Amino acid sequence: MNARYPSFHIQECTANPDISESEVMDIFVDEGFFSELGYEGFGVDIRSEESIVGKGRADYSGKDDLDNTVFTIEFKKPPRDED
Repeated sequence: MNARYPSFHIQECTANPDISESEVMDIFVDEGFFSELGYEGFGVDIRSEESIVGKGRADYSGKDDLDNTVFTIEFKKPPRDED
């Protein structure tokens, strides 16, 4: 994976404490985070807002060739100092 992704995203997200959770999600998608990990994309092996039994919904989940969930991601907006 390209080393710029983790530090780039952390810097962009933490530099703006008013960024929303959906904006954090968009940064990862727009910058090709999932394709950098080798996934084909949404509707193929990445799903959004998929139900997790007894847990609610995951923002994103990755699937293997047998449609088993191999990871889930739940994004949160960066904390504000006064929170």
